This record gives sequence, structure tokens and C-alpha cells, in this order.
Amino acid sequence: MWENGLIGGYRYSIKHYETPSPSGLEGSKISKLDLIDGETNEIVASYDRGWDVKPTEPEHERLIGLIVNRFL
Repeated sequence: MWENGLIGGYRYSIKHYETPSPSGLEGSKISKLDLIDGETNEIVASYDRGWDVKPTEPEHERLIGLIVNRFL
């Protein structure tokens, strides 16, 4: 399933499964995630069964943590 949303001025797009997966982000149901800056449209984090673009800012890590907690 795909889900798109807004969080803290950022857009996100995730693909998730019904149950958690060992390849999921932090053991969650999320197999793919993009976190996109709402002003610049820059992808600030991208996960596809592994990090393609690692988050570098604490705020990005915090937002990803909030998203992941919804899909544990």
C-alpha cells in the first residue's frame, strides 16, 4: 500500500505492508519512504529497503521517527 502525507512542512511518500518486515525501516512495516522538503522539493531522505539518501538533519530524523512509529 502507498500513502502520502504532510508532516512538519515536509511531504512524505511511503510504501508499507500489513506486518513488520526485517527489511522494513527500523523493523517497521515501511519498505520505502521519501521525505521531501515542502519549499524546495528536495528529497532530504530516501529509504528503499536500505538508505539511498540518509537524513542529515536532526529535524529530518525526528520526522522520520514520527512516521515510523505509526507503522511499527
